Amino acid sequence: TAPARKVLALLYVASTADNTITPFDAATRARGPSIAVGENPAAIVTSAHGSRIYVANQGSNTVSVVDARTERMMATVPVGAAPDALALSPGGHTLWVANGGGDTAEPVNTATLKPGKPVTVGAGPAGFAFAPNGRTLYVTNQGGNSLSAIDTSAGRVRSTFPAGAGPIGIAIAPGGKTLYVADTLAHEVLPIDALSGKAAAPIATGLSPRQIALSPDGRQLYVANAAVDTLSVIHTAAGSSGTPIVVGGGPFAVVFSRNGHNAYAIDSQTGRCAVIDAASGKLLASVPVAPFPVAISAPYAN
Repeated sequence: TAPARKVLALLYVASTADNTITPFDAATRARGPSIAVGENPAAIVTSAHGSRIYVANQGSNTVSVVDARTERMMATVPVGAAPDALALSPGGHTLWVANGGGDTAEPVNTATLKPGKPVTVGAGPAGFAFAPNGRTLYVTNQGGNSLSAIDTSAGRVRSTFPAGAGPIGIAIAPGGKTLYVADTLAHEVLPIDALSGKAAAPIATGLSPRQIALSPDGRQLYVANAAVDTLSVIHTAAGSSGTPIVVGGGPFAVVFSRNGHNAYAIDSQTGRCAVIDAASGKLLASVPVAPFPVAISAPYAN
């Protein structure tokens, strides 16, 4: 069994090429042995204390639950069609699954691993962001060019807002007032008022922005531009982009460390993880991790 200290420093990278997840030590930059999951893993999230890993398997319509300490499968949970995004509620009691092929968001009780009643959202749900209090879950609908706000207690959609063209990645400001949505087809990030749904001026990015990550202090937004091998760096106070960071081939996803000092981006074409100093935007390292990685989880530790 791996010591807890080591588990808490791990990121996990999901690979669609061989249907595995691979641990990557954020401190030492060492890669661990791959762990088999379901078919075509598309999203990954780690529980609050790093003890469990949840993986959405788009090809097998399941969620794999892995014990991080033993690196063994705990359970396989059947869900809806083509799950491609995951989010844990702030308290960790519910895992939400975006079923991209079924146009639903599905809650799973993390204690019993039993799915609840799915909530119908827009076409092609692709990304999640929780309000800080956990009462509202925001869902990007890639096919419907919209954003759904789910009342998590009632299990229903409270409101639906326009969200540009091909929205996928989403992040919420620390205070919960502003949402940032990556519009893949418009090549921009759209700031949206979380209460009214009103959009501010879009912020240009590189081509095909996919997943996005907001720094813990809310000042920087990193955007993975899959078609131009860069991360856009958006200064949220100014609503403008700075100098992009060149990371490698086809970045699909990016996360920040919990202290905000580093960011990690996975390059789908090269199978590498880029390690970035967030203060300077400098690329610190590019480390081989897995073939065709498409998702990455943030480490619990810094």
